Parts: sequence; structure tokens; C-alpha cells
Amino acid sequence: MKYIFLMMLSILSMVCNATTCLISDKTIAKHSIEYAKEIDIRVSKKDYLITVVLEVPSKINGMKFIGLMLHKDKLEGEIFEFTMPLSTYTEDGKVLSWYNVDEKTAQGNYLTIDYGQHCGMSLKYKVIEPK
Repeated sequence: MKYIFLMMLSILSMVCNATTCLISDKTIAKHSIEYAKEIDIRVSKKDYLITVVLEVPSKINGMKFIGLMLHKDKLEGEIFEFTMPLSTYTEDGKVLSWYNVDEKTAQGNYLTIDYGQHCGMSLKYKVIEPK
């Protein structure tokens, strides 16, 4: 029985494909600088409400827009407090999104924008509050 189990594991391992793709922080930073002029992040403040509007190209270097995530850093320097996808819509060939948040929650927010299938490209931008 033990040998049958080991034989089945070895057969299964031959037909499995790896699907993980890791993009380094250095590569994300490089691409974020390279494409910064194409990314429009507008932030406005009224009383205690922060409004963020994002406008990005539907394609960069032939890679289609895939998704947009909002992240919030923990103030203690830990990885993050929360992360969530933002809904998007397309208008005049651009991908747009927006969100509102109170000024306390707005501290430490950043956006990641993904392009391309499988091992595409990620961009990352800190959301800067207006003074």
C-alpha cells in the first residue's frame, strides 16, 4: 500500500505545473517610476473626507489592465492593515476608479495596478493626502 501511494505521488508530480509568479519589489519600483507619467491619481479633501480618483491606461506595452488594489499600511510598520480590490470602469479608452475615505483611514494608503496575464507587471503608488 505504501508503495502504491508513493508511485501515485510521483506520477502526480510529473503532471503538475507550477503557476506561481513572484515580482520583486525592485522590479515593481522600477516599473512604477517608468510609467508614472501615464498614471493619474487625484486626491482632494473636504472637511474630514478624502476622495481619490484614479485614471490609468487600459494597456501598457501591449499588456491589458487586469486589476487595482487598495492597501493600507499599519502605522507600526507591519506589512499591511487591510487590502481590497477596487471596482473600475472604462471611459474613452482609460480605466477609472475612485473611493472615499476619512482622513484617519487615508494615512498609509497605496494602490497597486496590475497589467498583463500570468506574470505581467505591477505598479505601486502611495496616495498622498492634500494639505
